[in-house]
Amino acid sequence: MTATAGGETRRRIGIAAMAGVATMVAACGPVDAVVEVFRRTDYRGADLRRRDVSGRNLSNADLRGANLTEANLARANLRGAHLNEANLHAANLTWADLTGADLTDADLSEADLRDATMTGATIDGAFLSGAVGARLEGVTNRR
Repeated sequence: MTATAGGETRRRIGIAAMAGVATMVAACGPVDAVVEVFRRTDYRGADLRRRDVSGRNLSNADLRGANLTEANLARANLRGAHLNEANLHAANLTWADLTGADLTDADLSEADLRDATMTGATIDGAFLSGAVGARLEGVTNRR
């Protein structure tokens, strides 16, 4: 990755992205410039329990089967994200943008979805028991 303003931070992020999910997650804790790392990246089955990724750009990220239990995804950009079979139990998704996201068979039990945008999202078979604030207008559920 090319160094730019804040070059060392960006270089560390690039190296972490190449080294794998576990290294990237550890490296991203205090770092603010993680947009390039998360976009269109493969995090299938990743363990992101209780992580704070609020406000991050996760658009088109592959999070199938990821464990996001109690994760803070407030204001995160999850447009077009693949969250099939992801565990989002008790996750904070307030103000998150889930436009066009695929949440097929995802566990959203007890998740906080207040003011989340879900237009065009697919929730086939998603578990929503105890979820708060889910507005399902424009959401696809074929089951």
